[in-house]
Amino acid sequence: KMDLLSDSDPFLVVLLADGVKKEVELLRSETVWDEQSPKFVHAMVLEPTESMTLRLEAYDRDRNSEKLSRHDFLGEAKVLASEVVKAGCITVPMFNRKGEHKNAAVVNVIACANPNVADLEYALEFSLTLASGIAR
Repeated sequence: KMDLLSDSDPFLVVLLADGVKKEVELLRSETVWDEQSPKFVHAMVLEPTESMTLRLEAYDRDRNSEKLSRHDFLGEAKVLASEVVKAGCITVPMFNRKGEHKNAAVVNVIACANPNVADLEYALEFSLTLASGIAR
């Protein structure tokens, strides 16, 4: 939690690395205002491979800007896309930029297969629990 007088205004950035190409930004969620435990639901087409990694970055929106450097970094988590699809739901701890997990902030990632698109499309739900936030 970076806001001192109110709850955080979190949003997520989801990046994808496939082990071959440069990491790319898949999506940037909406901002959920004054909320410590927001949920973000997004449908996307994924064909998970063994090396496909999702990196989830959480930020506290401070300004009306799309530049990530203008917002407070809350933490990041990494998970293999194949693990999410296999498990259906997975809880991943979030870490600060130094790789420290100081205060039990976590992100739950839930993958629900769309039966109409033959194992390629998953609705991904991200539930972020900030607790008291992550110190920089």
